[in-house]
Amino acid sequence: MSTKSKMSKEVCYNCKSSHVFVYHEGTRDDPSRRVLKCRECDLVFLDNIPSQELLNEYYKEEYRKKFNSDANKNVAEAPEDNFSNKLPIHQERFNRLEHLFQKNQSVLEIGCGSGAFLSVIKDHVKKCSGVDLNERYVQFMREKLDLTGKVYSQHVEKVKFQEKFDVICLFHVFEHIADPIAFLRHLNELLTESGFLIIEVPHVNDALVSIYESAAFKRNYFNSPHLYYYSEKTLGSISKEAGFKCEFLPLNEYGLLNHLCWILLGKPITGTRSEGRLFKLPTENVGQPGIDSVQPFFDKINQEYKIYLEKQGCFDTLISILKRYNK
Repeated sequence: MSTKSKMSKEVCYNCKSSHVFVYHEGTRDDPSRRVLKCRECDLVFLDNIPSQELLNEYYKEEYRKKFNSDANKNVAEAPEDNFSNKLPIHQERFNRLEHLFQKNQSVLEIGCGSGAFLSVIKDHVKKCSGVDLNERYVQFMREKLDLTGKVYSQHVEKVKFQEKFDVICLFHVFEHIADPIAFLRHLNELLTESGFLIIEVPHVNDALVSIYESAAFKRNYFNSPHLYYYSEKTLGSISKEAGFKCEFLPLNEYGLLNHLCWILLGKPITGTRSEGRLFKLPTENVGQPGIDSVQPFFDKINQEYKIYLEKQGCFDTLISILKRYNK
């Protein structure tokens, strides 16, 4: 019997349907964990989702030990290293979203890590604040980053803010939230009258899952900290329940060569995120006149491939702008 035909006794978080089946067996870090999917609303989620209180304890330190740039060390990445590693990623992120930010805005980032994104935007907005559960990362931000707002080491629902925010950002955070509808309703209370949310999550219709159905990639893609796997349909439904309407911005970050490596070799092209987005030949080939002459061709094909996946709805990253329905 195929995995997709195995029924689950769990109920869908979103639509409360009991028509839920096992979509995938096991996660990257837990082979006993099951990934479920609702037949009614298509929400993909993990079984046995823990309480937010337990999750908050986990994210204080344990998460960054287990899921860091070198998980084999079982040591959380130093905040200085995290900051330098994340800075170019967040610079590109801001470049994509710059049109959403203005000089008179007060911005809050939830799950801000070591503050790389806040550091990037601080000169482009009036005030930027952050929330992260890792005490060492928060201390680093307070001591090393000249931010214009405050940073907090509590869960956002526990912080007693003295202001409201024009923009609240969550970059690869929302999929970690146990009760996303209640969470969005709380964020609604923190927004100014014209405020909005920017939420970026992994897209469940990633081409390696939805087109190529790479078994190796699925074993890596599904992991225990990611409780929900969103599409435009399911994120839109959950946002609507919380009083928001969504505008979606598709983004495919990883490139053709990375996809080919997953399909043919069962592993990514490289351990670095930036290189996985390009179509670069092995280092030993760089500098050879013949190879260098065809690199522009590979670059063009890679970019066209990404655009094609975005148009087909099979991209890897879903960016959403959430605004209240009455605005």
